[in-house]
Amino acid sequence: MKKSVTLSALLTLALSTGSAFAVNAPVTQTIGAPAGSTISNTASMDYVDDAATPATASSSEVKTTVERVPGISVTPDGTEAAPGQIRYGDGETNTPVLLEYLALNTGNQKDNFEIVLNPGTNFDASRAKVYVDANDNDVLDASERVAVTVTGDIEMEQDRKFWVEYSIPKGTAGGTLISINPAVTSLYDIIAEDSNNVGRIFTRHVHTIAMTAAPSKTITSPGTAVFANLFKNDGNTPVNASDLTFTTVNPGTGWTVQYSVNGGALYATPTLALQNTNGGVYAPGTEVELTTTVKAPGGLPRDATNTVKTSAYFTASGNSNLPLTDVYGDTQAAQASVANLSTVVKGRATVTKTGVNVSNGNAPIDGTTKVKPGDLLRYTITATNDGNSALFSVKVSDAIPTHTSFQALNVVNTQAGTLKYSLSGIDGSWSNTLSLAPGSQGKTLFVGVDTNGDGNVNGADSFAPNSTLTLTLDVKVNQFTAPAPQVP
Repeated sequence: MKKSVTLSALLTLALSTGSAFAVNAPVTQTIGAPAGSTISNTASMDYVDDAATPATASSSEVKTTVERVPGISVTPDGTEAAPGQIRYGDGETNTPVLLEYLALNTGNQKDNFEIVLNPGTNFDASRAKVYVDANDNDVLDASERVAVTVTGDIEMEQDRKFWVEYSIPKGTAGGTLISINPAVTSLYDIIAEDSNNVGRIFTRHVHTIAMTAAPSKTITSPGTAVFANLFKNDGNTPVNASDLTFTTVNPGTGWTVQYSVNGGALYATPTLALQNTNGGVYAPGTEVELTTTVKAPGGLPRDATNTVKTSAYFTASGNSNLPLTDVYGDTQAAQASVANLSTVVKGRATVTKTGVNVSNGNAPIDGTTKVKPGDLLRYTITATNDGNSALFSVKVSDAIPTHTSFQALNVVNTQAGTLKYSLSGIDGSWSNTLSLAPGSQGKTLFVGVDTNGDGNVNGADSFAPNSTLTLTLDVKVNQFTAPAPQVP
């Protein structure tokens, strides 16, 4: 792009007796004198001689050559007192900030200029690049996004744009000043330099929050599920909990929800939980557990579900802290939210019992079966948790049938823990062996698994899904035994 330079006040000399130089109308010259050009001048005097003949007398020629003088002018100018230009960057997305300059060759010959970025406040040279408008179309084309250190040849009295690109590191605090001062120097003579071109970049106060949901959980009915969601100040300026609005969607009737921060006290809303922790202020980069505690009512069916959705957005819309403009990354239209899914699980107990007459070739015992006194009967009792949640205080019992006597008991267990036996099923009665002699009658046998190691089987002992206790009980049908003969 060429800039015209207008010069006026070129004087025409008039020679007359007793008169001074007179100023005639100005003449416009569009360019300066190029280096190497010749300036020559010859004066003349017109007269009429003694013979009344017009004549002209000329002086000798005065001749000189224009010397090369380099020059450079960069705009906009900048000083610490009056910045030449200001740009704003958020320091969050790593989107580069561009400072735009215009370099004018004020010298009198084509020249090439070096661009050096002098460091300023918070300046990191590794994050800066210089681009030049090589095709002079005033646009930074994709092909021109190649870092350079020189402008390339600029004709005299022409200018060329160049840009300084700076990538602000993510997380740079809001309100940070980054200053850059490009110095542009003639490659012909370093005396031609413009180094008063300070540009300033201010980082905006970017308010952004992020929330990460904990995995889905199962819950008993009644029961409690705790979701350790994450809440993070993902911006570059402190977040005050009072500037946030939270909404909670909890569609389940009878379900209750409470919130806490980093395992602290429970509150009815996430706002209260955040306000009552850390003084309610969260520095940039701070991440905490914003825990959602969900409680299910009793009586819910197995596989019932409930989703608690917790959303947050900024209620503030900016302030007048210009030029450090505030930017709010989360609004009602762009919420940070988490959804916590609870699925109801239930333990389900099933018990089956079958019997065979061992003395009759293991013939099945049913309602039509007949047995004889002295026959050995074998009963198999299978207790299973075929639900999707643990059962507790599981005690499998069976009574020695009337008209029979105990012979043996065998137990197969798939639940981790210690097998325990009892004849009453109450705490303190459990042992690792069954204290029952063969021939015993009228007793009830209890079998359970001690999973917490306290020596008893009670509500503290769990019976996991798909766990099974299988009891094999052998009894003999009572038969008459004649009394021993009496000796007279």
